[in-house]
Amino acid sequence: MRGKVLFMKRITDHLSKEIVIISEGEIAGIVTNAYVKEKLGRVIGWRVSSEEKEEESLVPLGRIVGFADALTVQNASAVKPSPYMPCPLGAKMYDSAGRFIGVFRDLCFDEKTGRTLSVLSDEKEFDPSLVVGVSAKAVVFRAEEHAEKRFAKAPRNKVGQAEKRTRRKINENALSLFSEGERQAEEQATPQEEIIETQEATEINRTEIESSALSEESEKTEFLGDYGFLLGRTVLKDVLSGGAVIAKKGSEVSAEIVEEARAKGKLVELTVNSKRA
Repeated sequence: MRGKVLFMKRITDHLSKEIVIISEGEIAGIVTNAYVKEKLGRVIGWRVSSEEKEEESLVPLGRIVGFADALTVQNASAVKPSPYMPCPLGAKMYDSAGRFIGVFRDLCFDEKTGRTLSVLSDEKEFDPSLVVGVSAKAVVFRAEEHAEKRFAKAPRNKVGQAEKRTRRKINENALSLFSEGERQAEEQATPQEEIIETQEATEINRTEIESSALSEESEKTEFLGDYGFLLGRTVLKDVLSGGAVIAKKGSEVSAEIVEEARAKGKLVELTVNSKRA
């Protein structure tokens, strides 16, 4: 009996390729990643980025009709919003016992069915069926000593509509009582109390500023995780913005270059005009 033929591909095989819409003769964008099921069991399609759109789009594997220098689709309906997560290229990999086992570099899959065949680090190949947890920053594999252990996400707290209404009413009453008490306190406030309130307000404002800075740093880290495949590439052609050089020909793409390219709307140009040495 003849075995089933696998059309094995890696995600990095198609990075930087353009998505061409045949019937419209247009370029929808370039491939910057793939979208995958929650635990990497299957590749859903390609993540497409365009300078004309703020958000990335999905092109399902089943809608691709040509695989060569570009990926082609029949019409614009093949390009749609995605509810799936991007493949965590560049994420750290651990086992469930806490051991670091590498960095997620690629994923092999059957291009016809999307079924994941293996997960690749710099040096090893891993069985995708052992994946128990995935995020943009980390992928966790089941350790041998946890072969029988069940790992499940914490259940979401489901609150009925009646309970929600009751809670809302309680909160409104509490807010009303608080506002009345606050009004009376203001009428009796002394200068010293006003000073204390000013100090407290200043402290709250400082905390909010620090929290905002941490949030911005977190967003930057997540963004670099999405475009981590660009790091270390060699620039083939100067990438310019209004005459200013963002990335010089022959230079190595760094996190600073990627961040500046994002700020100037030149990520697609940087992706097309760079390659791994």
